[in-house]
Amino acid sequence: MVKYIAHIRQKQGLSPAADSQINTRIRTVSALEDLYMTCKEISGMIPAFFDDTLDNESLRVFLNHLDRCKTCREELEIQYLVIRVFNHMDAGGEVNLSRDLPAYIEQERRLLLKRERLAAAAGMMEIAAVITFVITCIIFMM
Repeated sequence: MVKYIAHIRQKQGLSPAADSQINTRIRTVSALEDLYMTCKEISGMIPAFFDDTLDNESLRVFLNHLDRCKTCREELEIQYLVIRVFNHMDAGGEVNLSRDLPAYIEQERRLLLKRERLAAAAGMMEIAAVITFVITCIIFMM
């Protein structure tokens, strides 16, 4: 990295005092690349979203990203239209993107909440089972 910064400084005729500015620019570009990779990963998750095969954490990340990213929402809309049009061509049904997709996303949010609550309840049941086992062992040892 240091050699790269020195190369940029030399190429642009900058003084060594500019190293921190160059380093900041490199970090900014790196952060943007990370965001792009995240969008790329989210875009790759869209089919799994429609197939309802995302685990809880992936679904949470996916939905949160959609709340912030217009580009990914647009990609979701495109893929949704393609899927719905092909599914409804035979049935002759109507596709209303402004109504159907938000309803589907809200349904997935409710499903995620239910799955998280169920996972929390299962965790509590496990804790209760362990406590019961320990108490039972203590009672029988007395």
